[in-house]
Amino acid sequence: MRRRVMAVVATALLAMGGLQPTHVFATTAGSPSVATMGDQGGEIGPTAVGVSVNPHTLRVASEAQVRGQVIPRLHPDEAAFRQMKARANAAASAAVRTEKPASSSQRATQSPGVEFPALDYNQTGRSFNPPDGGFAVGPTQEIEAVNSSWAIYGRTGGKLLGPISFNSFFSTSTTTFDPHVLYDAGNASGGGFGGGGARFAMVATTHDNVHDTAVFTLAVSQNDNPSSSTTGWCVYKFNSKQGTGTSATWSDFPHFGMDGNNFYISSNQFTFDASSFFGGNFAGSRVMVIPKSSVYPSATTGQCPAGRSHNFSNVLNPDGTHAYSDQPANQPGGTPMTSSTTMYFVNDIYGSGSKLALRSITTTAAGVPTLHSPRWVNVSPYSTPADAPQPNGSGILTDDISLRNAVYRYGTVYTTNTTRTVSGVPGANPYANVQWYAINPGRATAVTHDIYNPNVAYWVPGVVISCTVTTMPCPSPAVTLEFSGSGPSQPASAFYQTGSAAPAVFQQGVSGYTMTDAWGDYPGVTLDPTDPTSVWLLGEYAAQTSDWGTAAMSVKTSPSQNPRYKSAVLADGPVIYYRLDESSGTTAADSSGNGRDAAYTGNATLDQPGATSDGDSAITGSGTMVGYPSGAGLATGSAPRSVECWFKTTMNVTGSGVVLAAWGTEATTSLFALMLYSPTQVKVSDWNNDYIFTLPSSVADNDGTWHHVVATWDGSTLTSYFDGQPAGSVAATFNTVLNSSGLVAGASVGRSFQYSGAIDELAVYGTALSAAQVQNHYNDR
Repeated sequence: MRRRVMAVVATALLAMGGLQPTHVFATTAGSPSVATMGDQGGEIGPTAVGVSVNPHTLRVASEAQVRGQVIPRLHPDEAAFRQMKARANAAASAAVRTEKPASSSQRATQSPGVEFPALDYNQTGRSFNPPDGGFAVGPTQEIEAVNSSWAIYGRTGGKLLGPISFNSFFSTSTTTFDPHVLYDAGNASGGGFGGGGARFAMVATTHDNVHDTAVFTLAVSQNDNPSSSTTGWCVYKFNSKQGTGTSATWSDFPHFGMDGNNFYISSNQFTFDASSFFGGNFAGSRVMVIPKSSVYPSATTGQCPAGRSHNFSNVLNPDGTHAYSDQPANQPGGTPMTSSTTMYFVNDIYGSGSKLALRSITTTAAGVPTLHSPRWVNVSPYSTPADAPQPNGSGILTDDISLRNAVYRYGTVYTTNTTRTVSGVPGANPYANVQWYAINPGRATAVTHDIYNPNVAYWVPGVVISCTVTTMPCPSPAVTLEFSGSGPSQPASAFYQTGSAAPAVFQQGVSGYTMTDAWGDYPGVTLDPTDPTSVWLLGEYAAQTSDWGTAAMSVKTSPSQNPRYKSAVLADGPVIYYRLDESSGTTAADSSGNGRDAAYTGNATLDQPGATSDGDSAITGSGTMVGYPSGAGLATGSAPRSVECWFKTTMNVTGSGVVLAAWGTEATTSLFALMLYSPTQVKVSDWNNDYIFTLPSSVADNDGTWHHVVATWDGSTLTSYFDGQPAGSVAATFNTVLNSSGLVAGASVGRSFQYSGAIDELAVYGTALSAAQVQNHYNDR
């Protein structure tokens, strides 16, 4: 097959005299941007004295002294934020359409379990708006924390303790807000801190704008039974003030994450404003690392160790600008490690953008952390959402595009935000929609998914990752999201989505909600430690016209199905489309609607885990796995065409390469074959000429993960795409002549150049797909 090689490697080989300088086309793809500021060692952070507290002796939240205080979300530039919201509202009004009420009848397609109302505005003394949503679940109990207070519930909904005032629990005198709660099941494994055993941990923030003081409040339970009157907590106050004088800052919008060894608190820093508790100018983002060993109480005595920390005071984006709302990618299954650990952090671009900034902190076995340089990750565009409409009331503030949480599980970082526009989806809601992202830390582009309803605005999402089976390692992760939703005919309610099911209401709200100037900054989402296939959600809804409410629910998750992949392929008119998801038999059904079924050979093993998130399966094998001898519908001669598929292999390809899919004749220029040429190169061959495309430097096609590859030819230009991104274009000619083999997958039409691995979602088109179409297919994985 190899006659004349056209490759980016040619330049280097020419210098060594290895190739003739004919038919050489350099086609190197770009790499993600990397910041030049280098790694940061940070500095030793503040220490804190641990104080043993028994919440059973404390006052309830209804004794709070403040009534009706709004806890606003601060932004880098409040005037600019108001302008962005005004533009978004105007754009939404211009695009508004007749809307219909959301239906909760879709609940039957999902698997809700226990559900109950939790804390609300009245129970917490009508103190603060909005609630926000700290939430964690243990084997027998759950903890919910909202602004100003927290409570313990049984797993069936009965309240066991609280609500407890934060001022009492943390011994603070000013507003203590933005709470988060984690359940550390991993500490019960060998080598657990404080003598082992699972624990609950809770963090919040507070400051004194008159005296320029600020602290992170942190509490860790003695065991996983916090409702017991004998269970104590170790409570810490870590100084979160940075700088001095007029440059001194306090911490807002903290985020809380953990791995097996450390807690991580990130926050936005604002200068103090003596005239306003929630005032000041944005001064950047920071991260505090707190070793669990320094804050876990003794499981037997409850004794509190001396808290210590490490601080990174200036977290930057790859372009050198300040990061904003940097999210630690929580690792809920993390266990204590005697080796180094890695914690990922991610943030988006304030206002609008099409990139996320990804960075990491590694901590050595000796406990020394390093903040590494960030890099950009490409995602679908996002933009500032408009205020959400509701029946009989004014628009509800949906805040901005900031990421609301992040989690790292099964080798992937997941995160989510709110956007007004959804790229390539003209039928999205004109006000607000949800996007979530799956980031492979080694890739330049993330997979973007969207959740939208033209009749209901969705905003402020949280994402949680479970598994579809109880066996580990998890072969099929499940993605579940909780978010708020409302529309002209839909009151503000708590929604959720898991797997491929449509979004559904799990707690219905009321019309005419009046507390529209603030909505919870984040929902509570958490794993169920007793069942790896279940998750728990905490959502906000309009309980009464002047009363927010929260509700908790367990969900039995299902595969993270996304039927839009198939829809995206079909929308672009394939002439042949083999999903390769049969569980038995010898027929590979054509999903294009053209009736061009193929046949599986004995080399194909069916019903293997698939590439896309719509619950399909794939085939694996070695050599020819699928054959379509008729060849009807395939492009011949010089007609335009495209071929795409997903593949997964660990082959160390050498020589002339291996074929993923091919049709034509192995003679002169009569073939059209999509191939792997080396671990870093793909190629398209016409038998006489090989057009070779080099992948980005950080990517290998034999890394054992799924990759998307596409070749398009418009009659003059051949373009290759890898994982949604162009790998290069060259001038090319083809004169394809079919033979009796028709289309073959897994080898060439002469059964040589055999591939070994998995193949999924093989599609052939009679047109050259555009870059946007290819990107949409990849994003809709």
